[in-house]
This record gives sequence, structure tokens and C-alpha cells, in this order.
Amino acid sequence: MPINIGFNTTIREPILVSLVLEHLQNKVVILPWASSAFEGIVKNVSDTVSVQIFPTITHGTGTQAGADITETTFAVTKEQLTVDVIKNANIRISDYEDNLANFPLQDKLMEKLAEDMKKTLDIAVATTAIAGAHASNQVATSVVTKATIYADIEELAVKLDEGNAGDDRMCVLTPRLASYLRQADINNSTEAGDQRRVTGKIGEYAGMTIL
Repeated sequence: MPINIGFNTTIREPILVSLVLEHLQNKVVILPWASSAFEGIVKNVSDTVSVQIFPTITHGTGTQAGADITETTFAVTKEQLTVDVIKNANIRISDYEDNLANFPLQDKLMEKLAEDMKKTLDIAVATTAIAGAHASNQVATSVVTKATIYADIEELAVKLDEGNAGDDRMCVLTPRLASYLRQADINNSTEAGDQRRVTGKIGEYAGMTIL
């Protein structure tokens, strides 16, 4: 997803873009968990890259030593990644507005642009991940409550373990679900639980960083 930023100002545009990206580094939450392996290849609208997917290999069960081994077809499949969404921001700053402002106008503008870019990028990554989740990696939960949320997170951890996921794991919660987790019984009468409720920072559960 390329994002274009345009300005009419006395400061050169590349400098402004770099300032936006500097603000952005401290704001994104979900984006850092997305792969950036093809960032240099797919960066403009309609850019496409072919990603190879290595097949799963499993062992069969034989009946006796020396018996023929059933042959398994080995095929590397491919998936096409294409840039099909573009976001634009075109801001006009007049000299009058720049001189009138009683605060560093351009720096504030970069910060506000970074905030909106953060939401755009984080939502895009989260939406894509949810839409592409395989059925075997989904937990069939229609209603999440403070009484069930910890069990739901444990079930997610089981799914990741069964799928041999790596140790670098995260779980993204909405503000409402994060509140449910802080209210869960597992946090009752424990120093760690009290700390989570006081600071609002959840930390880790079931081997996952809670965001």
C-alpha cells in the first residue's frame, strides 16, 4: 500500500516525508509484525511479485522394513502479491498560515499525518491478516466476555502451537476486549494482575504479546 504525500511549501518534499516517517516509527503497533521482505519490489500501484510457498512435508507410516515407500508429489506453489490500494494526502500550507501559527506548524502537520497513516497501515495489516486466516487457525467464539476471554486466548495459543508457529507471537485486542482481559479472574489477587489494572498495560499472556 503506497502512500503519497504532497505539499506546496518552502521546505523540500523529501524532507517533509522523512519527518512524517520519523513520527510514524513511534506510532505503529501492528505494522511491525507484517513482513517487509518485498518492500523494495512492490511499492507502486500495480506492482506485483510472485511469492513461492514451500509445501508441507509429512511422514507416512510403513508396515515393514524394506517395503516400498509411497511417493509424495512435491510442488512449490506460488501466490501473487499486488499493490491494489493507494492512499493520498495533498496539503496546502500558505505562507500566511505558516507565519500566523503560534506553534511549529510544519512539525505539527507531520505529526498529524503520521497519526492518520498509523491508523491506515495498522488497520490494513490487521484486516488482511484476519481475512486470510485459515479455518484451522480460527477460534469459534461468537461472544467474548470477561469470563471467557482468557480461555479464548489460550485456545488461540493452542492453534499456534498446533501450527508450529514461532515464538514471536502477538494478539491484537480492541479496547473493549483489552478491558475484559484486565477484568478476568486470572488477574484477581495477584501483584501482576493489580499492576495490569493500574497501568492498563497488559503485557503477555499464553506466550503472546498483547497489543
